Amino acid sequence: MSRSVLVIVNPISGRAQEDTPKDITGQLETHFAAYDYHADIRLTSAKGDAHAWAMGAKHHHFDSVAVVGGDGTIMEVISGMLSAHACLPLFVLPAGTGNLLARTLHIPEDPVTALLALLEGETRALDVGYIKNKRRYFIVAAGAGVDADTMRDANRDSKARFGRQAYVWAILRNLFQRRVVDVTLWLEETTSETTPEMTPETTPETTPEMMSVRLRAHSVLVFNASEINVGPLRVGPGVTPHDGMLEVAVLRGVNVWSFLVDAWHLLSHTLRHRNAPDRYSVRRVHIAAKPALLTQADGDVLGETPLDIEVLPHAIDVMVPRAYLDYLDPDKTSNPLTDNPIVDALV
Repeated sequence: MSRSVLVIVNPISGRAQEDTPKDITGQLETHFAAYDYHADIRLTSAKGDAHAWAMGAKHHHFDSVAVVGGDGTIMEVISGMLSAHACLPLFVLPAGTGNLLARTLHIPEDPVTALLALLEGETRALDVGYIKNKRRYFIVAAGAGVDADTMRDANRDSKARFGRQAYVWAILRNLFQRRVVDVTLWLEETTSETTPEMTPETTPETTPEMMSVRLRAHSVLVFNASEINVGPLRVGPGVTPHDGMLEVAVLRGVNVWSFLVDAWHLLSHTLRHRNAPDRYSVRRVHIAAKPALLTQADGDVLGETPLDIEVLPHAIDVMVPRAYLDYLDPDKTSNPLTDNPIVDALV
């Protein structure tokens, strides 16, 4: 019996623009048909189309959803299904500049190649982060500080001109502008790699079960997934989007060298050092700062702190390729850092 898949295509995403929508959709339709899928292909023409179609996909009896686009379009689709409490297996077919989720899941960065890999793969349940006070879902990472400033500066014009290198230039610019501020974290169900002074504290946004940490820092990063590639850099290896937890990293360095040291500890992940970033595994975190810090989620700038973030365990099923299944293999002995040229050079 043939299965039906709703295919949502953003025709103005970076890679989708390189070919005509007809070229891409024709190939996708052919490959889906080879695996006994009937594809209903729709091209977005306005912001919100992807969200609305994804919300109604299950009601209209689709068996799965595929999305061709950048991270913004992909999150529109995920948010639509989660908002409707009607999630279907998702094919992520990247066509943007950053492609954070695709890179995390080892999905090829060409939409047609990606589909072929996913049709041979399997579904995996992924945790999703939810920012309650911003009403925003995220899959890979959210944060306040340098990551948000970088996303703000790597705007559409710079990405169109420089591609992924726009993120590298934005990071370098922001290295020289770090200032520490007063940060307060409220943490729920935390395991910490540091031993902070934590005190019970109740605020309008938190519960008595949450513990507070006060510190001076310039950035707070909240990871849900294991790898975020920015140019040649891979950040946060070892964080899995399948464990029902979020990982919080606090960056305190106030100069370029200390920022690079923090980055090294994040890259290596397994290092233990007294100067390593404070890190906590949590189910929920509330971030406040004075003065306020700019915030982002999966590359979208959201405004300023506070952020009230919780994890939604195993919230959505996503198709993943065999390369990602190999990466998840608990018997796999290879180090996820070994193919990182920056780490190779440092070692």
